Amino acid sequence: MVCPRRILSGLVLCGWLIVGSHSPRPAYAEPIEWGGLTFSDELGGFNLISVSGAGSSIDPYVVVEDITGAEPAVLIVRGLSDVFPHGVGTHRLPGFHLIKVAINRTDFAWTSYELELQEVLWLPSDYLDGLSWDQAVQSVRPFKSDRFAQSVDVREPSDVVRFSEGRVEPGDLVTMRVTLSDPTPAAEFYVVQVPQRLVESARLR
Repeated sequence: MVCPRRILSGLVLCGWLIVGSHSPRPAYAEPIEWGGLTFSDELGGFNLISVSGAGSSIDPYVVVEDITGAEPAVLIVRGLSDVFPHGVGTHRLPGFHLIKVAINRTDFAWTSYELELQEVLWLPSDYLDGLSWDQAVQSVRPFKSDRFAQSVDVREPSDVVRFSEGRVEPGDLVTMRVTLSDPTPAAEFYVVQVPQRLVESARLR
């Protein structure tokens, strides 16, 4: 299937087409190998549906997921430390452009959504490990979403992008576009995802 990639609104339609044209993958299915990387949902909290794209600015990776609960959903990405066909940013660092398509399979509406990078699971990614939401490049800020009007990236003591000022009802989907890089990539890293409901969002302020 060829999906529109030029504009984010086209990706919403594309996301529905992807979901509608594929049978749901079973929970904790085999990892998906795509574009030199391996994506896995083996730690739970969501079901990985599909991966497409090439990771470039004009053809980002598109990762489609069913988010099934309120607990953190941890996407494992392996292979960035291998020879990578392209990089991101001014210095062409190892990394890629990513569009996350998160489908709300929970029983509550999301009022914000957090993406956190970790090189060691459950430990914040600090400045020294190199992994970041491509901090060296400001031209891609702010990161974009079709359902959340605001995005803020926290750089210390952890690498977090928080999307807010929006709402995603159960059964709906949200797309979020980000860019990540790592000059000293590890064999694997983690994208920890936490959808927030209204009471939790209010508690953070």
